[in-house]
Order: sequence, then structure tokens, then C-alpha cells
Amino acid sequence: MTVFVTGAIDSGKTSFARGVALELARQGRRVAGVLSPARRERGRKVLYFIENLRTGFRRPLLERRQGGPRSAPGGFAFGNMVLRRVRGGVAIVDEFGPLELAGGGFFRQTRRLARRKGVDLIVVVRLGLAPAAAKALGLRGYCVVNLDERNRR
Repeated sequence: MTVFVTGAIDSGKTSFARGVALELARQGRRVAGVLSPARRERGRKVLYFIENLRTGFRRPLLERRQGGPRSAPGGFAFGNMVLRRVRGGVAIVDEFGPLELAGGGFFRQTRRLARRKGVDLIVVVRLGLAPAAAKALGLRGYCVVNLDERNRR
């Protein structure tokens, strides 16, 4: 089963995914994957990390600078290594965005997990991207959880 967690920018998608991971682990489910929390300065996201859900270890992933975002060295490689090690249970991928839709970033590992038997997949996407992500991943069926002000907690 694949579930897309979607919502607008700053709607709480990463926090929601972290909460789901904690609750599933509390219930005894095996949970692995990556989260992409951000560091804020003066209310603005300036750095995204890639975090191993199992260990909590983080590496820089993307810096937001003047002129646009810039990938941090080794960030995507680290995230893909974490995703490659998922063998079963619940896998979380935060976030599957325009880079992945173009075949980069976490695309290959997310597609592998979507096809793998014994893996339930939770994929964080921005509002409106779930149908395109499902098509890119070759999914026939999926569920969408849309976060908004009423249900983000």
C-alpha cells in the first residue's frame, strides 16, 4: 500500500510523517526511511536536512541561498543509502518533489520501494503532486492524506 501525505508548503507534512513513524513504531511496526526537517532563521527555511528515521542521524541536504536552492555534498547519496537498506515494514520518504518527478533525488529508491512486496510506503509530496508522483512511480492505487488547518495535528 502507498499513502501520499500532501499539503501546502509549511502545512506540517514532515512533522506529521514523524508522528506517524513514532506511532507505528510504538505499535510494534518496523519503520525506516528518511525525513527532511528544516532549520529556520528569521522565520525562513534556510537549510534542509536528510534524517535517518531509525538512527536520528542527520546530514545537510539542501541550502536555500540567494539564486535558489543548492544541494549539500553527499546529502542525496546518504538518503538513498538509507532507503536502499529498507527491506520490509513501513518506509517513509520525505519528500518526493519536482526533482524526483524528473528522475533525480530519491526517485529510484522510492520506485524500488513502491514495487517491493512487504513494504508499505508513505511518501510526502507537496499539494497537488500526488497524481504525478503516483504516475511516475507506476502505481495503480494509492491513498492521499491531505493536511490542512483542520487535520494537521
